[in-house]
Amino acid sequence: MKVLRTFVTHDFLICLFLTVLAAIPRLVSLDTIPLGFHGDEAWTGLDALQILSHGLISPYVGSATGQPTGPLYLTAIIIKIFGPTIFSVRLSMAIFGIVTVSVFYILARLFFNKSVSFILTLAFGFSLFHLHFSRLGFMVIASPLFTELTILFLYLYEKKKHLLYFFSSAVALGTGMYSYNTFILFVGIVLAYVVAKSFTSSERIYRPTYLIMYISVFLIIAFPLVTLIVLKPNFYFGHHYTVSIFNSNKYLVAPLWEKINIILQNSATKIFHFIFGGRPDGVDGYGAYHNLNVSYLVLFLIGILIVLRSKRAIYLLMGISTILIILLNSLTIDGDYRRNLLILPFIFIIVGIAVQYIYSSFPIRKKHFIFLIMLGLVVIESMINLYTYFYKMPSYNNTEFVFKPDQVETLLAAQKLLRTNEPVYFYSQIWSCQYETVRFLYGNRRCIDKSLEFTSTQACSDITSPSTVVLLNGYTPLLSNLKTRYPQGWEKFVYNKSNSQVGIIFQL
Repeated sequence: MKVLRTFVTHDFLICLFLTVLAAIPRLVSLDTIPLGFHGDEAWTGLDALQILSHGLISPYVGSATGQPTGPLYLTAIIIKIFGPTIFSVRLSMAIFGIVTVSVFYILARLFFNKSVSFILTLAFGFSLFHLHFSRLGFMVIASPLFTELTILFLYLYEKKKHLLYFFSSAVALGTGMYSYNTFILFVGIVLAYVVAKSFTSSERIYRPTYLIMYISVFLIIAFPLVTLIVLKPNFYFGHHYTVSIFNSNKYLVAPLWEKINIILQNSATKIFHFIFGGRPDGVDGYGAYHNLNVSYLVLFLIGILIVLRSKRAIYLLMGISTILIILLNSLTIDGDYRRNLLILPFIFIIVGIAVQYIYSSFPIRKKHFIFLIMLGLVVIESMINLYTYFYKMPSYNNTEFVFKPDQVETLLAAQKLLRTNEPVYFYSQIWSCQYETVRFLYGNRRCIDKSLEFTSTQACSDITSPSTVVLLNGYTPLLSNLKTRYPQGWEKFVYNKSNSQVGIIFQL
C-alpha cells in the first residue's frame, strides 16, 4: 500500500499526462489509418462475436494460423458497446497499447528518477514499433503489458519482500500466456530465473516452498491453456511448427552443412532487420522504414553492456530475456518484428539504464541542461516516428498490399446501401464470401460468390431482385451486362483517395 500511496502522491499526474499523450496518436483516424482491414484483424472481430454469442471461447483457436484468445474478451465488450466495426476491433487493441504505456512509466520509476522515467516513457509511447501495432486489431499488442507486469511485481517482491507481489507476478505471467504465441518463451525464461534464485540465492525471500507456490499460481491461472497444450499439442504447436525454420522445405531437404548455413543466414537477416527495419512484412504491413530509432539503438547497445556487467539480477533477467527471445525468434520464418514485440519494454528499460548512466555522470548543476537535451532528442525522434507513420506508411505500396483498402472501401460503401434480408452477389478476384474480412463486415447477411475464381456460376442471369451486386478488380466491366439485363437497377461508383475508381455497387 505504501508503494501505491507514493505513486499517487508523486507520480499520478505525470503518468496521466503521458497516458493521454500516448492515447492521441493511437486513437486518431483509427479506422482509416491504415486504410483497409487485414484478415487477421477480421478474425479478432469474428472470434469476439463468438464470445458475445456463446459467452466463452476456447483459450486457443485456429484463427490466423492459431492464437490465444485472452484479449478477445475486451474486444467483445467494445463490440457490444460500439457494434461490429473496424473501429471497435482496433480500439480494443489500442486500449492495450495505451495501458502498456502507463504501466511502462510505473515500471521505469522503480529503476529511475522522474526525469529519466518521463523521457523513457515518451520515447516508448511514440516508438514507431509500438505505435503501429497499437493501431491494429492484432492481439500481439497485449503481450508487452504482461511482460511489464510480470517484471514489475517480481522486482517489487525482491525490494519489499511482500508475498502479494510475488504471486501477483505469477498471475501476470499466467495471464500473459493468453496474449500471444511467443509469450511462452518468456514464461520459460522467468520460471528458470525463479528456480535459479530459489536454489542459489542466500535471501530467504526465494525459498523452494515459495517456488512451488509461484509455479502453482501460474498453473492455476494458465490451467485452461496448459490443459489444451497437454491434450492437443499438435493443435497448439501447429503455429510454431508452421513458422519454424526447421520445418521449411528448404531446410528439410538440405545437407547438414547447408542446414547450418540456412540457420545462420536466416538468423542474421531477421536480427538485422529487427534492429534496422527495411524489410516490409506481408502480414502486418510493418518494417518498410526504421524499427528502432538510431539514437535509441546506440543507447540500447550502451545499456546492454552495462546490464551484462551488472550484478542486479532483475537487470540481467530483462537483458537475457531480450537477447534470448530475439535469438529464438530469429529461427522462424517472416514475422521479423511482431514476434519480438513482447520484449519492447525491456529494450527501452535498457535504453534507460544508459540514459541514467549518462545523466548521473554530470554534476547536479548541469542535470537540467542534460534533461533538456535528452528531452529534445526524444521529441525529435517522436516527430520523425509520427511523420513516418501518418504520412509515409499509409501510401507505401506494401501497406496497401497488406490491408487491401480498395476492397474494403467498396465493401463498406456497399454495407451502407444494403437493405434488410437482401442477398449480396460478390465478384472479386482475390476474396470470396468466406474470407474473414467479408464475413466480419457483412455479418450474417447472405453472400453469394459469383467470381470464376471461387465458383463456376458466374452468369448474371440468375441474380434475383432485390439484391446488391459488388464488382471488384477485373469484374467492373460486367456493369454494362448487368445494366442491360436489369435496366431498373442503378449503380454507385466507389473511388479511393486518389480519385481512381476501385469498385462498383449495383442495386436492383
